[in-house]
This record gives sequence, structure tokens and C-alpha cells, in this order.
Amino acid sequence: MKLTAASIATLPPRKLPYPDSLLPGLALYVGAKRRTWQLRYRTGGGVQKTDKLGYFIPSAPEGSDSLGLADARAKAREILSRVEAGVPVAEEKVPHPKTGGETVEQSLDKYEKYRTRQGGKIKSLPKTMKALRSALADYASLPVANFTRRDLRKASEVIAERGSVHAASAFLRYSGPWLKWLVERELIETNFSRDVSKPAATKKRKRVLTDDEIRRVWAAAGSMEGIRRNAAKNYGRAVHLLMLTGQRLDEVISLKHGDILDGKWRLKDKDNKSGRDHLITFSKTALKIIGSGEADELVFPGVHEKISGFSRLKRDLDEASGTSNWRIHDLRRTLFTRLVEDLEFPEEIAHAICNHKQQGLSAVYNQATREKQKAKAWEAWDDRLRAILAAEKVVPLAKSKRA
Repeated sequence: MKLTAASIATLPPRKLPYPDSLLPGLALYVGAKRRTWQLRYRTGGGVQKTDKLGYFIPSAPEGSDSLGLADARAKAREILSRVEAGVPVAEEKVPHPKTGGETVEQSLDKYEKYRTRQGGKIKSLPKTMKALRSALADYASLPVANFTRRDLRKASEVIAERGSVHAASAFLRYSGPWLKWLVERELIETNFSRDVSKPAATKKRKRVLTDDEIRRVWAAAGSMEGIRRNAAKNYGRAVHLLMLTGQRLDEVISLKHGDILDGKWRLKDKDNKSGRDHLITFSKTALKIIGSGEADELVFPGVHEKISGFSRLKRDLDEASGTSNWRIHDLRRTLFTRLVEDLEFPEEIAHAICNHKQQGLSAVYNQATREKQKAKAWEAWDDRLRAILAAEKVVPLAKSKRA
């Protein structure tokens, strides 16, 4: 069996190693609890040696100590080149990844149950757990014993890079009690939440995508099939829906087919940042992208339920589109700006489309839902987006999920 970056995560456990066809001597040993890279070679004196190179942890986030296929090959080549040159190879102790025990996801589930049993001030618990699970989605399968300060900092930075410094700071604040609880259970050694600095407030972004950038991003999002299995394809479909609707990424990737009734999606007040019900009326193109499925099925599933690994997927999208210095959140700003400038809709309709939280007296007295006006605005933007894309033939406008 040929080893690939994707296959090493799904190889079943067995007694015999999985040899690398590209680099003789390199093999992956897959046991019940861990996946270990080993290199077998002969020294200049003919003595056979076996070196442990490291461990591969499926679904580990970028920057972790997990050793992927490319890194394992590079490490093996370095050792073999030293052997060929007659240079002694120092035996390196590889830290145990502690793949046994509970994962980050499992620890969050147990922590939530613990907090619920404690009673007291748990009114904000659902909000806390939602923030933790969202920020740590890329680390869900990582053994909690392997979760480090660097991982916590990276998770915070990813949130801040999306344009939400406040949410990044809140995540760090929520993580403290969870990490303290892990220390008490002796699953980690220290509560390192205080050692991670809160992200500094950044200058408010004003980035709006041009027509050409819209075309390139749309085309690239529609060509992400085959990368990281269906997760990339569905991420591309989700980007299309974001461009059409102006909604938030975390809300869109949580969308299930059962949430949609008569072409409309109602976000309850507890499930969105505005604190009030929000009705999205999908345009014709949006409905084509969504397709059909079972009620409890995610519209945009990832490898393991929800899509994860957003940083890597966004880099793939940037590379494929040739568009840089933009964030997913900029798609909301682009839609808002185009509604007001290109289509001349009132700002209050654009705010309602993007589900911005109302401030001051408006939050108290203005209870208008503007459902009809919003539906017209989404259809108008659908037509406008079609015109932008048609100005330069790139790819078909939409692909149905079940096409």
C-alpha cells in the first residue's frame, strides 16, 4: 500500500509495519493507540539499527509535534545521508505523544458535565462551551495531554486573524477554568492560560473585494474538490454561500438540512451573536449550493462532522485564487458595501442582512424583522453577483451537493 499524507491517518492497526515505497527503510507502525515512524538501516560497519523518528497524530493541528509523511521522509533522509557520509548518528529521544487517554473534545464534554453538576453561576456555561468548542475544533482529536501553550496561543491567534480580537480574548478567559480543572485531574501539568497574552486590538479593517477578486475567489472555491477529501470541497461550497448571504462562518458550517424550511433558515436568538431571531431567505443560487439531505445531516460536513482546519483551507483558497490579504470576514463587509453602494439599499437593511447587533435605543424599540426587504436584497445581490461572475467566464455558478 502506497503511503500518502491522507492515508496515514486512516490505516488500520496491524502487527506488520506499513513501509514507505518512496524511501526504503522508512515505515509507519500503526498500533491500537499510536502511530510511530521508524527508520531501519545499516551502519558503515554493517550493523543494523532501527531509529524511532517520531509519532503521527491524526487530525493534529499545524504546528504540533505530530510528524507527517513529508517531515518523516525529510528526517529519514537526513539520517541516511549522515550514515552514507560516515558521520555518527546521535540517538535522539523522541517524546512520547501520550496518545492514550481522553482527547480535547472528550475533556470539554466532561468539563461541561462537571460545571453543570457544580450548579451555581452556570447561566453563561452554554456560551462558554460554544466558544471553547469552536476555537478548539482543530484540536478535537488531539490527546489533551498533548495540548500545549503554543496550541492555545495559535487557537487565539486564528480567532483574532478572522477579525475578532474581542472573541479571541474571551476564548483565553474561558480557557483558564478549563485548564485549571485539567491540572486538578492531573491531565496537564500547568494552567498556562495566563502565559498567553491577549491579542492587541488592531486597526479596524476596511477590506472590500473587487469584482476581479470576487471572480477569482469564487472560481477557486469551486475547484477545491479532491483536496483533503470532501472537507475542502464542502469548505469551497460554504465560501460560496458566505459570498451570497453575508452570514458568519461558524453559523454556516453548523447549518443542517433540517434547519431549512421552505427555503428559509431561522437562527434562534441563542444561536447567533445579535441576540435576536434572524431569518435568512435563500436565493435561487444559494438553494442550488445547499442541495438536499437528511434533516440531521450537515450541509457542509468535514472529515469528522464539522469542517475544521480553517487556516490550512484558507491558505489553499488563497493559493488557488491568487488573492491575498483578505479574510473570510471580509466577505460580509463586501456584501454590505455592495448592497449599499451598488444596489442602493438602505444601510439598515444591510445591517439586518448581516445580522449586526443593534445598539442603544434601537435595540429596545426597533423590533422590526424586515423579512420582505431582506429577501429582496438577497435576490438582488444574487443577480448582481451573477453579473459580476458573468463578466469573465470562470466556472459554472453553482454545483448542487447531490449533483
